[in-house]
Amino acid sequence: KSEFKAPSQQNIDIQGLHTIHEEKLTVEGEPINQGQGWAVFIRSEKDPGIGYRVLKQPDNMTGDDHRYQQLDVQYKLEVAERDTTGLTPQVYAHDPETETLKMEMIQGTPLNKYSGTLPPETMERFIDELGAFHSLGLYHGDLSDVSHWVLTPAPEKRIRLIDPSFTYIPSGKTRESIQQMDLGTAMRELRQHWGYIEPQNPE
Repeated sequence: KSEFKAPSQQNIDIQGLHTIHEEKLTVEGEPINQGQGWAVFIRSEKDPGIGYRVLKQPDNMTGDDHRYQQLDVQYKLEVAERDTTGLTPQVYAHDPETETLKMEMIQGTPLNKYSGTLPPETMERFIDELGAFHSLGLYHGDLSDVSHWVLTPAPEKRIRLIDPSFTYIPSGKTRESIQQMDLGTAMRELRQHWGYIEPQNPE
C-alpha cells in the first residue's frame, strides 16, 4: 500500500456519478436511523477504481447518530493511514466539511455473490493478512457480512475487505476483543461456506 498522504480539501461534484452501494450501519447489532442507509458509495463509470463515500443526512438523525458518523469516518481514515497490509481500500482524500471520502473501489466479486470454490492458499493468505492487520492495532468489526469480503480477479485471487467500521467498545473490553471476534468470525465463515481447514501446527 502506498504511503498515506494527508487528505486535501476538495469540493466533490456528484452530478453524473453512479450510486453503487448504500450502506446501512448498525451499533451493537441494532440499526441506527430506524434502519435507513446513511451513506452511499458513488463513482464515475469512466473510472471504476475510484469512488466517493458520501454521507446522507436523514431527517430522523439524532445528535448521537451524527457523532457516530464522525467517529466512523475518523476510524476509516485511521485504518487507511495505518494499514500497510493492503487488506483494506486506500483513502485518497477527505473533505472535512462534508466528511466525504475519495477512495479506492476494490475490483472483484463480493463473496456474498460468489458461487465458486476458494483455493486453500487464498483462505490461508487471508487469515495471515487479517492477523497482520490486527497486529497494527486495527479491526474490521463486521466480518459476518461477507458482502464486505471481495475476491480480486485471477491470477491474484486474493480476499480484501471493504468498509472497516468504527465499533463502540463496551466498558471492560479492548480492541483485542474486537480483533478476536474478527478472527473467529472469519474462520467460521470460511469453514461454513468454503470448507476451510485450519492448518495444524506440527508437533
